[in-house]
Order: sequence, then C-alpha cells, then structure tokens
Amino acid sequence: MAGNASALPWPQTPLRGPIAGEINGFAQYWDFQEDPPISTAIALRIPLGGSLRWHRDLAVALARAGHVPCRIDAAAVADRRADRILAAQIESAVYRLGVPADAPVPPDSVAPPALGTEQGPVLDLAGDATGATAIRILFDGSTGLDAARSAILAGCAPWISVVRAETGEVLAAGLPALSRPDVLADSLDAVTGRAILLARQALSPLRPDAPAPDPDGTAAASRPVPALVATGVALGRRVVRRLARRAVTHPEWRVGYRPLRDDGVADRLAWPPTGYAWIANPAGSYLADPILHVRDGVPHLFVEVFDEAAGRAHLGVMSIDADGRASPLRTILKRPYHLSYPYVFDRDGETWMIPETMQARTVELYRAVSYPDSWELEQVLLSDVDLSDVTPVDHGGLAWLFATATHGGSCWDTLDLYMAEHWRGPYRPHRLNPVLVDARAARPAGPMLSRNGHLLRPAQDCTRGYGSALALCRVDRLDPDGYAQTRLARLGPPLLGDSGVHTLARGGGLEAIDALSVRLRT
Repeated sequence: MAGNASALPWPQTPLRGPIAGEINGFAQYWDFQEDPPISTAIALRIPLGGSLRWHRDLAVALARAGHVPCRIDAAAVADRRADRILAAQIESAVYRLGVPADAPVPPDSVAPPALGTEQGPVLDLAGDATGATAIRILFDGSTGLDAARSAILAGCAPWISVVRAETGEVLAAGLPALSRPDVLADSLDAVTGRAILLARQALSPLRPDAPAPDPDGTAAASRPVPALVATGVALGRRVVRRLARRAVTHPEWRVGYRPLRDDGVADRLAWPPTGYAWIANPAGSYLADPILHVRDGVPHLFVEVFDEAAGRAHLGVMSIDADGRASPLRTILKRPYHLSYPYVFDRDGETWMIPETMQARTVELYRAVSYPDSWELEQVLLSDVDLSDVTPVDHGGLAWLFATATHGGSCWDTLDLYMAEHWRGPYRPHRLNPVLVDARAARPAGPMLSRNGHLLRPAQDCTRGYGSALALCRVDRLDPDGYAQTRLARLGPPLLGDSGVHTLARGGGLEAIDALSVRLRT
C-alpha cells in the first residue's frame, strides 16, 4: 500500500498545508530504503465530534508509510473553543491558507471505522485510551491542540512528544519552527505537520531505541500559557505591529570578521571580548553566509551576495591581506536560481565548492578553474531534493552531508543526513531522516570543527525567527543507524540591536560571522 494513493481505503480529498508535500513525496522517500516498511494496523482514537483536518492528514501520512489506519470514536468530547477556532478560520480566509488544521471534517474522511477488536498500536488523539498499545501525541504535555494554540499566542512553539500512554516513554519528540508566528492558522499547520512527522517516526520499525530528549528539559515547563480571553484582539494587534514594522524598517544581513588572537567562539562557547570588523554592504545588496578558505597563506572570504532587485543571490569573494584589510568584493558565480552558503574545501589536490542550490532542487559540486574567481560545475551530487546549507564532513570512514530539508514544512527545524563511501558519492539518505526535529539546533550554520575527540557543529537557532541565534552542538553519535547531539551553548546576536546571527566560520587565523540588523526604509 505504501506510496499508492489509489489504494487508500477511504475517500480521497486534496491535501494542503505543510504536511501535504511530505505526504506526496513519501513514496519517493521510501524508494531510498533498503527494506520496505512493515504494514501495521493502527487505530486512530478520535474525540467525540472532533474529527479535524490534521487527523485526516495524519491518517493519509500513515497509509503512505505502509500502515493501515482505522478510526475509533472515543467517548471523550473534543475541546472546541469557539474563539480559537473562529480566529484560525478568519486567518485562513484572509491569508488564503485554505482549510485550517483544526477545521472539522467528516469522520469517514479521516479513516474507516474499526471493525471488531483493533490490532496494533492505538494512536490516542482523545486522551482517554489505556493499555500497553496506546500512544499519544502531546503538545506541551497535553493532548489536543489547546496547548498548541496557547503556546503560539504566547509567541512560542509547543514542544511535541509522542509517548506511550501507560509508561510515558518518549518515542519521538521535537520543537517545530514557526515561520509566521503572528498567524495562528499558519502556525497550527506548522505544528500539526511536525506532529504528523514525529508520529510517523515513532510508529516506524526503523525508529531508534532512544530518541533524543528535550535538550535542556525546559521547552514546555518554562513556557507561559496565558488565558485566551480575547484571541482575535491579540492576533489583530500582532498583525498590526508586524505590518507597521515592515512599513518603516528593512532587515538586512552583514558580514564581519576578526583575527583569532585568542580562543575562537567554538572554544569559548561565548562571544569574544573584542568585536568584529563589519564589511559595508554593496548598494542594493547585502552579504551573508561567510565561509573562510586559505590558499598559499592568503585567507579568502566567500559570501552570499543577495541582490534585492533580482530577489535572489549570487556568490562573491574578498581576499584578506596581512593587515586584515578586505579587498573589493568580486563576483565568482551566478546562476538563474538562488545561490548561498558557498562551502569551499580542498580535496584530492584541488579546491571545490558546494553552494546551496535548493531553488534548483539539487546539490551541486563546483571545481575551482582559476581560484578563487572562476568555478565550473563538476557534477550534481543529489537531484530532486530541497536541501539547504549543505555541510560536508568525514567521520567514521564515511563521507557525510549535513543539511536541512522542508519535509513539507519549514526548512528551519529539521536535520537530514546523507552518507557515501566516497566524498563524491553516490550519496544515500540516513534511514532515520530527519534525524532531528528541533528549531533550536537543527539547521547547519557553518563548517564543523573537531574538539576533544568530537565533532562540534554550529547550528541555527530559529525559535525567534530565521537565524535568530547560533547553537554550538557536540555530535555524540554519527553512524548509519543513529544520530545524537548535545547543545552546549546558545549565542544571541553579538551586538545590541541586532536580531539574528546564523553563520560561524574560521580559517587562516580569522573568524567570520554574519548578523541581521534592521535599518529604516528610505
């Protein structure tokens, strides 16, 4: 049944929202696997009168994974607060989002009713199931979307966990990213989309024995959950403030670097006492994603150059002289699609670059023809993928690519791994992709370093928006059967008034970062 839409055992309806792309691409995902998924009967326990659109999406996702979903109508009554439901419906109409995740749907569109005694796991969406086979999806520790709505209106994403109802054992967990936190309906789509992804992982025979827990144990416990007295007013005020900010301000990234006369950020796990020299952005453009590379003792700073008029970026380079002065910016690569994150490295006596080419749905390898100014496409490492910030590393006798993928939603909160016996491929996906769902420390943020026998990876913290902070993470496990990391530090922007920092690189006695600042529109 996996990947065969015509085999779904209930009426077909078009899917939308973040999970739609994940579901529609699921058959292709499984084509990479060595073994097909095991078909398991799964009973969805739905609250009385509470069949929702995201329940239907969940059932479809499980069917695409090879399971056989059926429905049990629970005795528990769904929590259907009118103000919250109305707010999501109004927003869906205003922003043309389609059917909200918490919109009611006919029960038979979710899954057919269970006949006789159910077999296999019971996915309890009502919160009243008992027994060893019952599994629950929790938002900040609660069943149902009430806690998710409260967290979103408090400006946070809820911590999602999939647990055994009887023992509390965590089978899968993660923190989603909210790309539009001021839009409740869009945020609910993001949250339920990741809940479906985590449920699918928890029910998979490929699931690891011990999923990564909440890294600091406070994601849900420290989050305020306000009383929602005037949901519509609260959302309206947030939208007005957002529109006002956009009308008078303009965010832009910029790149800074400094000589490494002391320990670097990766050693200190903190910003240095001395600051960075900031490079002036070209007119009509801004610089981001700095990557340092050294040739013949000369450091070269490779950057993304975002052209605001074109709406996409190309790649550039500056050379840094012995006095720490940067040469004028030179363009090195343009394509009819967006380029960023120019990861430059040496291998087999030559210099190579893997830029981000997600817009082309490829991972491309370029060779330096005339370093550092001229590059030509050598080969396409991966096709038909939506990977961002691809970061290569060698470990355990294998070549690895770290990246973030959308999985039908945001590219801010997942970590995907690809592996190969040779650094030029062929690459295959890790069997547990995404190996991490966590807006605090998933998306790559620069080259990895070796520290005390471990890999140390910079990652983006996107909990307060795209690239809002850096996370420094120790890789505890990296092999074909599992992945684990520990977040050692979170670093907000180094300068007061900045609102983001999302790349850290070092090389040639220099350290480079980028930062997001806001200027008034002219």
